[in-house]
Amino acid sequence: MEYLIRAILSDGIAYGRIKRINFNYNDILDKYTISDVKNAIDLAISNLDDMKSDNDSLNNYLEIQKMILSDKYLIMNISNLMKDHKAIDSINIAIDEYINEMEKSSSLYLKERVIDLIDIKNHIIHNLIGDNLNQNNDNKEILVLDELFPTILIHRLKNVIGVIAKKGGFTSHSAILCRAEGIPFVLVDDDIKENDVLIDTRRRIIITKPNVLEINRINEIKALEKNYINKAIDHPGYKFYANCSSNSDVKKAMDYGFDGVGLFRTEFIFINNDRPLTIEEQYNIYSNAIKLVKDKPITFRTFDIGDDKKISYIETNKKGVENYYNNPDLFISQINALLSASTNNNKKIKLLFPMIRTINEFNLLKKWVLDICNTNNYLIPSIGMMLETKDAIENINDFSNVDFISIGTNDLTKELYNFDRMTELNNHQLYIDDLLNRITKVIKFSNDNNIDLCLCGELATIKEVALKLYKIGIKDLSVSPQLIKHLNICYKEFISE
Repeated sequence: MEYLIRAILSDGIAYGRIKRINFNYNDILDKYTISDVKNAIDLAISNLDDMKSDNDSLNNYLEIQKMILSDKYLIMNISNLMKDHKAIDSINIAIDEYINEMEKSSSLYLKERVIDLIDIKNHIIHNLIGDNLNQNNDNKEILVLDELFPTILIHRLKNVIGVIAKKGGFTSHSAILCRAEGIPFVLVDDDIKENDVLIDTRRRIIITKPNVLEINRINEIKALEKNYINKAIDHPGYKFYANCSSNSDVKKAMDYGFDGVGLFRTEFIFINNDRPLTIEEQYNIYSNAIKLVKDKPITFRTFDIGDDKKISYIETNKKGVENYYNNPDLFISQINALLSASTNNNKKIKLLFPMIRTINEFNLLKKWVLDICNTNNYLIPSIGMMLETKDAIENINDFSNVDFISIGTNDLTKELYNFDRMTELNNHQLYIDDLLNRITKVIKFSNDNNIDLCLCGELATIKEVALKLYKIGIKDLSVSPQLIKHLNICYKEFISE
């Protein structure tokens, strides 16, 4: 029997036995004490420590989970609720209060964090009832569940070869982790009854009880894919760049054979601290990043804050250049740290301004940087813009004096089509033709003016979109280091057509 895949959150092929996970606790005999709940929370915190890896994005997620679990008010609230309710009900009520507040928020970022709280709730309850999420065997399995929560996946990472769920989002932590690990993750509307299944995202189907020919075909494809794991293949005429948020990301990108860093998101070094970093602290981070890339290019984006990305010690609303003028000391210190790191390492870096709307905005920031260069005898960097606003793309001909352009599809599609980030990626078919037409005009403009062009938005992580981008003339894509296999496969398929 075949089932239609409604959405693909992570590409791939998998064949194996199903492991069904149920989060229905209605039939549990609940006689647990507050001491049992505390032990379940302590075990959850210990589980999170055990799950740490060299994946910075994953570790950040785990730290947020630990922070919430360690909140003394959570256990106090659960304890008070248990005077009138059973333990599992009290856990649900306590965490649902957080969830309800987040769902009321106008912040998309907070709304998207609701799933993190549901994850925490399920983690505590699983520990409480003794349903250990850890696997103690080497059985390979395809998870089938209503919704995949990150800690469920992380606990069973060495066993999971595929995921089938009824709901989920392309930008969820679970989907990002599946793509990084090469685990196919698909959404379906049907209840899959059989236990022996094959996931094939290339054909957008799930086959139950596959025949010998199907299984042999999958084994052949898997054998070929092994050639692509964690190392860039030869790709003459095209560039594989990495999106990085830390120096460990940069190191990984270099180990994987990327051609350079297409986007270093400097705001994350601020977000992860509760105070402004000194120039010296910033200098050390940027200098080490420059040393890691050696002779390869590296593009630093000046801090991009506002909307979903907040810095605790700075009041911001929307993203945009005004944040630099409202926080001049922070901007000046960052530029000084970046340029001194560049000069002292005798390496010309690329400096990228986000959320540019007009040529006047770009020119004012460029002049600000050049004045700092001239005052301190710094090397003059290449200075470019991130193309991610409606105003900029509609007036692209104004920007003939930029050194390079990076297309950021995340914010661009939000402005052009009024989609939130999840809708943007899960339903790209709704707007992709129009967006490609607009990008085609940007490609012509860049070629006519000898301006380097790269695309670093998350749309590039969708294979069918990446192939279309290659076809219209985009030659440089920038993705997370973990997605080197994705670039290999896209490039190989494109040149084979």
